[in-house]
Amino acid sequence: MRRMQKVILFLSVLSFTIHSQEDIGKGRLSGLIFGDYYYHLQRDPNITKMNNVALPGAENMNAFQIRRMYLTYDHDVSAEFSGRIRLEAENATTVNNKFALFLKEVNIKWSEIFAGSDLVLGLQPPPTYGVSEAYWENRFLEKTQLDLRKISPSSDLGISLQGNLWGDGMLKYRLMFGNGNGNSPELDKHKRLYSHLQFSPVKNFTFTLGFDYVSRPKLLIRIPGPFDYEYPNDDLNFTLFAGYREKQRVSAGIEAFYGIRQNGEQQRNLDGHSYSVALSLFGTWYFSPKVAIAARYDYFDPLTSQSGDNRSLYLLSLNWYPAIGVIFSPNVVIETFESLTDGTSIKTAITPRLTFYYAMN
Repeated sequence: MRRMQKVILFLSVLSFTIHSQEDIGKGRLSGLIFGDYYYHLQRDPNITKMNNVALPGAENMNAFQIRRMYLTYDHDVSAEFSGRIRLEAENATTVNNKFALFLKEVNIKWSEIFAGSDLVLGLQPPPTYGVSEAYWENRFLEKTQLDLRKISPSSDLGISLQGNLWGDGMLKYRLMFGNGNGNSPELDKHKRLYSHLQFSPVKNFTFTLGFDYVSRPKLLIRIPGPFDYEYPNDDLNFTLFAGYREKQRVSAGIEAFYGIRQNGEQQRNLDGHSYSVALSLFGTWYFSPKVAIAARYDYFDPLTSQSGDNRSLYLLSLNWYPAIGVIFSPNVVIETFESLTDGTSIKTAITPRLTFYYAMN
């Protein structure tokens, strides 16, 4: 806790210093926090042994939790150059069983490196689900499915180029070359290439197409005899998104994912690639500027050739916005599981929560 207080004090002094020296540039300190009181109303006894579970934990477990805290410092060096440092703390990251801060973003942006395009260097969010998250509008309730199921990291260390290709923002692009290792240090030669196109033909509609190439170590298959065989084992990920939004009236989207693991079936002594699919549908409807209802359905199948591993997630919430930057939301998250290959059924997971959100700018 003392370490966190020192970081906050340092960034506050730094922000004040930069504000008082206009010849250096302008700095801005902002942050947000969200969490809940949750209660695992129903759980299968074997849920702690299962993979790809959205909300793990035993039945009757309940607690107050901080799911995310951001502390962000943005600095405009000049009209061309700006930088960002973002620290994060969350329930899953601790040191000596206490909340710990870690680096979420550290980058510098070169605006208009050429007409209509910006270059960003450093630790930054990849382009995979930034647009769909904006249309979901309820990150404080849950991550988008591609983030939740760890299909793509939420930050990566690398270099990206983004900008406008056609019209006044009608067709935009983003390319990124990164370590593919999230916000952890790189330990191997393999990298990840992200590509993303966004098409907005009219004011309220947008469509995106994404492709990621993930380089992975080759798959070594040993067979009787003097030879070992190496097979490509890279990932090819495709995403599609369509969204509609009217500010403080309605927002809705549908996102689909299709993943290919080259020669993935070799690990199960089968021939060919392995495939994964995901689908997410969501919407937010505003009854007034202060009250809205949000709903979402996710389907995830991490290995289409295998039975017993499908997941379906349902989320329903009532959001109350009493002030700018403040949200309170009673909500419930339900996850269902496909029966195992031996016919064993898995009890549905049900978690009601009371979630809070606060942003300071």
